[in-house]
Amino acid sequence: MAELEIFKNIDPNDKSRMLDCFCVTQKKYRAGEMIMTFSGRVNAVCVLVYGRANGYWIDDDGNTAVIETVRAGDVFGDVFMMPIGKIEYYVEAQTDCEVMFIGYDHVIHPCKNLCPHHSQLINNLYSMTAKKMQQFALRINILTQKGIRRKLAAYLIYEKNLVDSMNFRLSVSLTDLAEYVCVDRSSLTRELAAMREEGYLDWSGREFKLFDKINNIL
Repeated sequence: MAELEIFKNIDPNDKSRMLDCFCVTQKKYRAGEMIMTFSGRVNAVCVLVYGRANGYWIDDDGNTAVIETVRAGDVFGDVFMMPIGKIEYYVEAQTDCEVMFIGYDHVIHPCKNLCPHHSQLINNLYSMTAKKMQQFALRINILTQKGIRRKLAAYLIYEKNLVDSMNFRLSVSLTDLAEYVCVDRSSLTRELAAMREEGYLDWSGREFKLFDKINNIL
């Protein structure tokens, strides 16, 4: 827990008091379990302590789309994803994980003691929220690329930069990747096969190796 950004610049001795002050609860989930759905009001700010989860939108016809991948240390929750119309929002664990729930009312309303760690935690949440907005900007950039190949190249280069290696394991399944870039799974696999044939990459399942020429696609 000490390595989470939400605790940045907060004295370790203040953490236990802070957890009580913000009515923090923590819960563990198995892969495939539902972590949260939008409840109609903002109840908590969520922080992923460890593991990985996906955020989804689901429309009135039951169609789903991945809108974000949540990694350890990321902030998420209905405070960031208030659905529009009949579109709903939910978060599902992709691996075993643990989630910290911070009472939203306790974030926006200081406690009577005006604890110094309250202001620091809010500053940390602002910083984490800014990073989340960068992730949404990334997705907009990917989705506005023309053609499946450019979308895939933009996303794969992003994954490569996360680990600073041309060899990496995709952080989402190919099905989720197809949903993320808004193409069907068969079109995605055909394009990946063509990119492999043309020497842009090699891949097997979720294991990828990129070659320098992939940068020429963008």
